[in-house]
Amino acid sequence: MTVEKHPSRNFGELFWRPVLLYPDKVVIEQGDVSLTYAELEARTQQVATALSRLGIGRDDKVMLLMTNDYRFVESLFGIIRIGAVAVPANIKLGNDNLIFIAEHSDSRILIAHGELADKAQAIREGAANIEHALLVDGEMPGMLDYEATLAAEQEGFTTAQVADNDVAMMMYTSGSTGRPKGCLLSHASKWWTARSGVRAMMNVQSDRALIVGPLYHANALWGSLMPMLYVGGSAAILPDFAAVPVIEAIDRYKPSFMSGTPSMYSLMLSEREALQTNDVTSFEYLSCGSAPVPEELMQEINRVFGCEVIESYGLTEAGANVLSPRWGIKKLGSCG
Repeated sequence: MTVEKHPSRNFGELFWRPVLLYPDKVVIEQGDVSLTYAELEARTQQVATALSRLGIGRDDKVMLLMTNDYRFVESLFGIIRIGAVAVPANIKLGNDNLIFIAEHSDSRILIAHGELADKAQAIREGAANIEHALLVDGEMPGMLDYEATLAAEQEGFTTAQVADNDVAMMMYTSGSTGRPKGCLLSHASKWWTARSGVRAMMNVQSDRALIVGPLYHANALWGSLMPMLYVGGSAAILPDFAAVPVIEAIDRYKPSFMSGTPSMYSLMLSEREALQTNDVTSFEYLSCGSAPVPEELMQEINRVFGCEVIESYGLTEAGANVLSPRWGIKKLGSCG
């Protein structure tokens, strides 16, 4: 089967090729839930259709307040397919900063997880520009049920045509020196991020990522999820990071790579009993970034997990990582 380059510039079509080639392949595993590429495509179209019926169109903003969840994935790409702008928010921020993000981005709709219902309610009450809120796995007066809203829609949404420089995502920095700052990321820049990541890390269709960091953050979103969707791989999503459950997940899912921070790896390495009772040898490589990585830590990661360790550096504003590719020259203490 010959698959030509997709004519759409819309980044919401990131996984169009795997949908055609591997429709029945499981792309996402999360607890007892698994989604094939065909199912992810269908649900993404339902998200796009539902948001369109709620009045969302080109350049409108939709805020995501989500834990790690497959509904984050389908919502993100459903928003972008409309030609709208996805605004993933850091769920650890206080209500004041979350309300600021909702207002500053001029988001019209909020999609939130039920575990964050109180924060979602605070945003609804504090940001007058939020017209509707959809709640995943929960109930709250005045909010729409996410699954019921999707169930009312059919597949068949036509993806909006966009220009390369049209904005696909608006991601906010931590605001460590003031208010969070919104970074405008274009469709073309995100296509480039996905393609270059796959090439640098030599990802292939058989790869499986273990996602342990928050998907609203660039480390997990750009370093793990996007390359897998682009190349036709798969991902196991954990709700959050805890050292022992992550080690057990490595044994269960047999991932080929994982992206994490130095503190995550340090905590995992301290759990000696869990490391001894679980098989953690499936990795082909591990990526470490978002903070300086001591050489001693790099060496210990390599010794325990038995694979190469790639140090990376990136900026939310830049939309990509700087790293030494797997096929490049390696130097401890340098990301390239």
